[in-house]
Amino acid sequence: MDSTQKSEPLVSISCITFNHVNYIEKALNGFLMQKTNFNFEVLIHDDASTDGTEDIIRNFERRCPSIIKPLYEETNQWVKGRKGSAVFNFPRAKGKYIALCEGDDYWTDPLKLQKQVDFLEANEDYNICFHNVELYDETDRKFKEDTITREVSKTTDVLDLARGNYIHTPSVVLRNNFNIPEWFFKSPIGDWPLYMIAIRDKKLKKLDDTMAVYRLSNSGIWSNRSKENRIKSTIKSIKLLINSKEFNSKINSILKLKVNELKNGLPKKVNILVRMLNKIKRFF
Repeated sequence: MDSTQKSEPLVSISCITFNHVNYIEKALNGFLMQKTNFNFEVLIHDDASTDGTEDIIRNFERRCPSIIKPLYEETNQWVKGRKGSAVFNFPRAKGKYIALCEGDDYWTDPLKLQKQVDFLEANEDYNICFHNVELYDETDRKFKEDTITREVSKTTDVLDLARGNYIHTPSVVLRNNFNIPEWFFKSPIGDWPLYMIAIRDKKLKKLDDTMAVYRLSNSGIWSNRSKENRIKSTIKSIKLLINSKEFNSKINSILKLKVNELKNGLPKKVNILVRMLNKIKRFF
């Protein structure tokens, strides 16, 4: 990647960070090592880090000012309810595509962006391309099996996604052709509702390649929540999706059953409905 690029970027990499001094350099190096036949920009939002994260970002900015484009906060915006890429990075993204990676995760394949963009450029009926990742447990200091997400087909759609998230954030490249609705900012969960908004009537593609590392950390906001709190947050996000009226009755039915599953442990009913809908959706 040419650090003196002049033409518009095809991809905007969105990175949010807070107190990631031990991780941010690896994330930034993962961005800059990308070998592409197109330009990209790195949009970073540092939410008033106090541990030296900002100093590292500034060093990279000085090295590659045409690529590294940070926003530095003087006071933390997350605690004010202004959080995430949807507020600070998406509005300034120039790329046709947006790639996601938070400051404590990192990419491992220098051809990651090229592979995903090549697929999306050749397949207009897909809005999201993602891939496998490795999970690294910061507490145990070792890689672990992915027990967070479920196995899915190489091609999925919004009906599959409505059952629950199966995508790790640092694996995502999506088309920059969506608008963030107001209800999104009330959602305790950001990634899954974002994918639901972005996918619309298009499809999702999963690549078999393993091209990123997702860190499991006790310092993570989601990890630090109790199981009960995580369930309540998920239910609230699902209800916002349902009440948004952006999805048809089939999708809302799955979302409603997902709420029941979380409340009462009814996964069989969800699976039965999904199978039924998958059989009939080709007629709609």
